[in-house]
Amino acid sequence: MKTILPYLALIGALMVFPGQSALAASGSAAKQQSVQTQLSHARAQGNAALVEGLEKALTEITAHCRDDQLQADRQRHIADKKSKLAQRQHELTQAQQTGNSDKIRKKQKKVARAQQELEEAQSTLKQ
Repeated sequence: MKTILPYLALIGALMVFPGQSALAASGSAAKQQSVQTQLSHARAQGNAALVEGLEKALTEITAHCRDDQLQADRQRHIADKKSKLAQRQHELTQAQQTGNSDKIRKKQKKVARAQQELEEAQSTLKQ
């Protein structure tokens, strides 16, 4: 059971963030293509545990992945990232009011990180 848990996490990640190797396809087809590619690499490397996890992921994607649901999940993810960015910007504004340069620098880094996460989330919406 312990060896399967990382692969279940992989399945969840694949369901939310399809791989970049599936540029020609979109939505569920892209996810399937990404897992197929990873599966062939795992087989070539002789990684039986990873092959088992990826085969399970492929089965789950085939059975449960719908493009409309995938799109809704991605939009929810973007909304969460926008909220996080707004919170980080508010924290930065508060830090700027204190005048503490160390605190301001830390909050600026957090804002930049939140912006990057939002951009990444928005890029998945286009896939």
